[in-house]
Amino acid sequence: MTVHATTGQPTDTPAEEFFTVSIHQSEVDRIARWVANHPDCETGGNLFGFWTHGRAPAVQLTLGPGPGADHQLTAFFQDVDHLRTHGRRAQELYGLQHIGDWHSHHRLGLAEPSGGDASTTLRTLQTNGFERFVIFIANISDEPRDRGWRRRREFTGLVRLNAFLFERGRSTFRRGRFLVLPEESPIAHSAAQQGITEPYAPGSVRVRLPLASRTPTQSASHAQGWYSRPAGTEFLRAVDTACRQQFTDCRILVRSDDGILRYEFATRKSDWEMVFPAAFPHEPAELIRDGKRFKPIEAGRTPTPDDFCRQILESVHSSESGGPSLGPPDHGTPSDQDLLPREDLPEEEERRDDLD
Repeated sequence: MTVHATTGQPTDTPAEEFFTVSIHQSEVDRIARWVANHPDCETGGNLFGFWTHGRAPAVQLTLGPGPGADHQLTAFFQDVDHLRTHGRRAQELYGLQHIGDWHSHHRLGLAEPSGGDASTTLRTLQTNGFERFVIFIANISDEPRDRGWRRRREFTGLVRLNAFLFERGRSTFRRGRFLVLPEESPIAHSAAQQGITEPYAPGSVRVRLPLASRTPTQSASHAQGWYSRPAGTEFLRAVDTACRQQFTDCRILVRSDDGILRYEFATRKSDWEMVFPAAFPHEPAELIRDGKRFKPIEAGRTPTPDDFCRQILESVHSSESGGPSLGPPDHGTPSDQDLLPREDLPEEEERRDDLD
């Protein structure tokens, strides 16, 4: 993906009117590819992730249009069965929330939510009891040298992506700036292995989007989770790959209130989980067997996936060969109430853009 960035904000717009949305490069690539595949009609999908302590959206997984979606010149209707099936699995396997939707206006020239988009989103807030909902709008622009793309049967245009935040009790939306995290989202990587989304392949579609003009504070990084930072993303993806080669029923769950991540897996004898604190790797992960604490897994300040996975394998083999557990976890095993609640997916309404 080639990203052309715009930063900052208009001088006549108050800073509080803007928000920052974090998203991995892989998910930007996916959206751009879906848009490029439908250059003359609307397309769209859904955004799954969580909200940070600062109430900012953190996108971990994107869904594209389902096979039964209806793409029209000025309207897009998602395949409701596709959303329900794949959205439910994203919630059950990873504890993600449906935090927003995305759709394209292709070459219509409308780079923000239409009147129809706004009214539909505000009804979504009211109908489902949501406090906030984020909308991505994608547009296509062609440079003069690119206008022969139809003859070449390949997309050479530029996808422009913008984000908008709707909040309950507020009649106008806020404009977003993107914090693009490198490489592939670890949750999206796992979801591809589960068949929720397609495997990621770096894209070649050019994208222009407004970037956040400053690095988020340390507290904001912790709110998004250590796994949302580049080193954490790479680390978690490597751990997930190694565990899937050794264990079964592997899945990731994220706790919304404090950024704690749980990684669950199973052997023939036991159900296991690793609980990663928000301050990982400065605080150790905790290995739990059948609800009982077994041992902490130290990672050090610069953890390597190989060393960490070696400790996990040695600990699991030791435990199942007769090693003692340490009793119930001191902090209590996270209950279902601690995890992001399983929520009903938003009622789907027909979306027709009011272009007049």
